[in-house]
Amino acid sequence: MPPAEVEGRLAAIVGPPGDPESELLVGWSREGEASLEERHHKGGGTGFRLLVAWRETEVGSQVNCRFLQNHFYLIFIGAWVAFALTGFLRMPDIIQAFLAGEASVPGMSTRHSPGHQLFLGTIFLAFACAVPFIVRWSIVSGRRDLLQRASEALSGGPISEVRE
Repeated sequence: MPPAEVEGRLAAIVGPPGDPESELLVGWSREGEASLEERHHKGGGTGFRLLVAWRETEVGSQVNCRFLQNHFYLIFIGAWVAFALTGFLRMPDIIQAFLAGEASVPGMSTRHSPGHQLFLGTIFLAFACAVPFIVRWSIVSGRRDLLQRASEALSGGPISEVRE
């Protein structure tokens, strides 16, 4: 399809950021490039952007897509793992106090028994191990949904190559 049609099709699926009743995607489209984001429930984008660029070729248009992820999620995972690691490093003290039958863990709050701290620490560490997988799932599903929306809008031409 010609480049003008690519631009028109992408512009048709993108709504303005301030109008929550418009399309499912927010962003912009102009000659040769577009930026697509899934609409967040507050009307803005989610932070996962798909940059689409196209240029004219002999047979139509060559379209390239590039997925950009929000760095907040990566910073969140790093901070969460660092915080979980501090709890993990305290586990030997908690286990030792639990096995010795002490009333509290030295250097920690005296309000809770070692058994209570061991239980909460185990739950916390299990959740801490799951957080990176949850965030990765969110990133992968966001990328998949954006690529699907863009490919549906641009359907009508052969796809020569898809790279991850």
